[in-house]
Amino acid sequence: MAVITLLAKRIDNKVRPTPKSSIQQHLISGSLSYVVIFVPLLVILYIALSLVEYGVFFECVILFFAASFQPQKRTFIKVQQALNNEKKLLARQWLSSIVKRDTEVLSPIGIGKAAIEALILRYVYQILTPILVYLAFGVVMALAYRIALECYWQWKQPRNPDDSFSKPMALVCRIFQFIPMLITLLLCFLFIVKRTKVSRENVTTSKPKLTLKTLSPLLFHTVGKRLGFTLGGPVQYSGIRKKLPRYGSPTQVKMSDMLVTVYTLNTITLVVSGFLLILTTVLIVA
Repeated sequence: MAVITLLAKRIDNKVRPTPKSSIQQHLISGSLSYVVIFVPLLVILYIALSLVEYGVFFECVILFFAASFQPQKRTFIKVQQALNNEKKLLARQWLSSIVKRDTEVLSPIGIGKAAIEALILRYVYQILTPILVYLAFGVVMALAYRIALECYWQWKQPRNPDDSFSKPMALVCRIFQFIPMLITLLLCFLFIVKRTKVSRENVTTSKPKLTLKTLSPLLFHTVGKRLGFTLGGPVQYSGIRKKLPRYGSPTQVKMSDMLVTVYTLNTITLVVSGFLLILTTVLIVA
């Protein structure tokens, strides 16, 4: 994925219209940039897979890269370890590699909260969604989604609310992520044991509504409620502060909650892996 990330950055630098260009021109440029550069590569890959003798092996290799998540998980662990060792500056530095917000203004609680949110979203975006897209549409579509996700992350400009260049990729990603998000919500309800935490803190939280644009807040609310801590709240991008609602339980995040989140995602991974193993066995026997 490093090559795709580098290519997406270069496309952004060379193809993005000027800020004075019309919104329509930004939308067209954002759509055609992906179509012209990556669609021919995906078509060639599809043809190549149909010709090779051991297609399943190559599909597994491609899916491995499309569902790459371990680097982000290792970074999360390094953030947690830095916080445990009271190395706040190091924790901010590691966190800045997996989030786009301004990490230099975050407190230890803010660092832990931002890291948990990034880990949860990246787990859904980078593991569950590619796997489900692969099961439904094949490995080429799974790779096409992952490329669109990388392009969106590189093209998005958080400080520009009217950024239209990345909107086509944002729409594509949201369509692919909708069902995996709902499945993750269901798994959280079924397999996360609700934790009750006693605290004197009184953080006001709210419950988001179920819409295509608020699935992420709803996921934060569900995880926060089940695990007993608060997610969401104000964020700052490129010096611009945005006041967002808080979700989950009215208890601030602690360092131990970061490891609990990792264990929770590992549990969901085991459940999904078991389901896929059973499904594969049934298909082979049938």
